Amino acid sequence: MERLLVVFVGFLDGKSERRKDRLWGLGGAGSEEENGKKWGLLVVDSPNSGGTPNNLFGTIPTEIGYLRSLTSLGLRTNYLNSSIPTSLGNLTSLSSLYLHENHLSGSIPASLGNLTSLSGLYLNQNNLSCSIPEEIGYLSLTSMYLRENHISSSIPEEIGNLKTLSYLDLSTNFLNGSIPSSLGNLNNLYLLSLYANNLSGSIPRDNNFTEKIPSSFCNLIKLKVMHLGRNNLKGAIPQCIGNMGGHLEVLHIHQNNLYGTLPETFRIGSVLVSLDLHDNELEGKIPPSFAN
Repeated sequence: MERLLVVFVGFLDGKSERRKDRLWGLGGAGSEEENGKKWGLLVVDSPNSGGTPNNLFGTIPTEIGYLRSLTSLGLRTNYLNSSIPTSLGNLTSLSSLYLHENHLSGSIPASLGNLTSLSGLYLNQNNLSCSIPEEIGYLSLTSMYLRENHISSSIPEEIGNLKTLSYLDLSTNFLNGSIPSSLGNLNNLYLLSLYANNLSGSIPRDNNFTEKIPSSFCNLIKLKVMHLGRNNLKGAIPQCIGNMGGHLEVLHIHQNNLYGTLPETFRIGSVLVSLDLHDNELEGKIPPSFAN
């Protein structure tokens, strides 16, 4: 597909002074049909890999919501601020949304749940707050990156509906509450990063509440990278985690409140390259299985 690079050129106001506070070149405020244009790809970031980033700032125009044929929207690595327009929920043909590395604030619009063709959602490294809309859990995402924001809610149970998800990165936020056991439904997950949040994890067991790593994570048979460090997780490491050594390459569960002994089934599998357990309350001997 031919790449369309939309350049930020500013505009002249009544005093003939150049302003740089908005994106320009969308063909006016009318719909793409009215403007006689059919947009497939809108990219306003570096023109090639390794190039110098743009320095766009201002808000994302709500008029972008008129480009209903748009399949990919790239506005990454700029200085865009204010909130994400709810009108982006009108882009029902969109498969990829790249808004990462900006200064966007406010909440993630629930209207993004209308993007039924969306496979890649990249909102990381902004100033987004509030909650993760449960509507996102009904999409067909393969990648969702929300890391390095200010999201301060719990993780919606609905995220467990994203059966096609391969990459889930919610690290370095202020997420709280328990880790949903529904994440164990994500059988295609390759990367799970919940690092540096305030997760504690409360799940029922024997009519009591304990705080632990959900054993449902052991269902993630394709998982290669799991980052759960720097949270408030408590309890023992599930025995079944030790059986993931055949496919798990990175396991970081450091700086929590985990206690007990390492699972007897725990072994350094042939593919495990990084294991970090420091700053917990683990005790006992290192299982002989580590030598296998």
